[in-house]
Amino acid sequence: EIAELSARSHEQFLGPDDVMSIMAGASRAASMNRRGLYAEGKNLAAELLGRSRRSLGAEHVQTLRCMNILAKAHDSLGEAQDSRRLLEEVLATGEKSLGADHPVTLVAATDLGLCLQQLGEYGEAETIFKRILKTREKVFGPIHARTLSTKSLLGTLLSESGRKREAETLLRDSLAGLESELGPRHPLTLGAQVRLANQLRSGAQTEEAERLLRRAGETSKEVFGPTHHAYLGTLNDLGNTLSDRGQLEEAETLLRQCATRFAEKFGEESSSSLMALNNLALVLKERGNLVEAEAIHRKCLDVRKRTQGDCHPETLRTLNNLANLARQQGNLDTAEQLYRDVVAGWSRSVGQDHHKTLRVSSNLGMLLAQKGQLEEASRIFRHVLDCWEQLREPDAPDVLATASRLGWILWRMDKMQEASEFVSKAYEGRARTLGDNHEETLSDLEFLAAITEKAGDAEVALSLHEKLLEARQ
Repeated sequence: EIAELSARSHEQFLGPDDVMSIMAGASRAASMNRRGLYAEGKNLAAELLGRSRRSLGAEHVQTLRCMNILAKAHDSLGEAQDSRRLLEEVLATGEKSLGADHPVTLVAATDLGLCLQQLGEYGEAETIFKRILKTREKVFGPIHARTLSTKSLLGTLLSESGRKREAETLLRDSLAGLESELGPRHPLTLGAQVRLANQLRSGAQTEEAERLLRRAGETSKEVFGPTHHAYLGTLNDLGNTLSDRGQLEEAETLLRQCATRFAEKFGEESSSSLMALNNLALVLKERGNLVEAEAIHRKCLDVRKRTQGDCHPETLRTLNNLANLARQQGNLDTAEQLYRDVVAGWSRSVGQDHHKTLRVSSNLGMLLAQKGQLEEASRIFRHVLDCWEQLREPDAPDVLATASRLGWILWRMDKMQEASEFVSKAYEGRARTLGDNHEETLSDLEFLAAITEKAGDAEVALSLHEKLLEARQ
């Protein structure tokens, strides 16, 4: 409301093309985007950009700021390529007219890196984040808050691209530096703590992740209050982590509280509210409350389609959640069509070989195998494995999980030699990365013993069973 009042007052007294009027309008457009009014924010940002170019020039700081806000609006509507094009223009113009170390230039570079990360172009994103990190180390020093925050963003990128150990090291270094430089209660420190926790959660280190999130949540509540978005975001992450750890009742309580507070503060159709509702539905699904889970997913899907479009990442994630739910309910034909719709949506928006497309393709492949359509399932998994092997390191979790699933499908098709090769690959990789006694390693060992036995090699099968028994004991 304040942003809208400010924009109208400036236009009334100074005129629509005055630099102060454009600045106030830009703040209003950014506010619209945060509130979930994506189309309205995009239209206003586009109008402001035109006014700024005419009255201030293409290289003016305010023109570049308007362009950056418009890029974020495109991104919020799932138009990542449009966002990328604008951010590349802001970055090139900023470097030319303002310099590589100007704040506007660095903000544009950071946003472009995040956009490329979303598009799965990790190499380009990594190059940009490393360049920003080098600039900030030169300008501010290695332990400045902005330098450490960039290091934290780089760590998150490495985690998403499968380089978990490098990511954890960077995130721990960043958190330690921020705690030393700014103290444990500073917003940047708390953000780094949450990023490290989410990285640990993605690597199945959920116990430490829970401890970090509980600590960050308590501090955020003291510093910001119980309705601040930083506290509620941490609460949401804690609920997800508790769900991973099987503490479903507490997870449901936290996520209901989070969804209610987000809706009260930002509106029921805000992105934050929908995120919390989606996570609540996932917990309800795990607890067997499928009716309420489906109702929530359908409500979220309706809002996402209406406000962000059919191919927005959040729309596609919600559609995927509905497919998972339909599969759990035994509605396999419905689930298949939904999975195919999601694969088509991701293929259009980010490409067939993007990690998001590959993950949903794996879901579709498993469903087809469940329905007995093994030939198509095996073709899907061969393609997915080929892509993962190009995108990830040989022992990356995505590579090994896909190899194991392909081996299971080939075993069902009585292709024992191929099945053994793929399951052996998964078993050996998991033994190296997770250890001989990890549950996933032992699961592959048990499956490998079953394949060997079915292939008629009783002696090798017996030795594998004995190895498995020893590990279980």
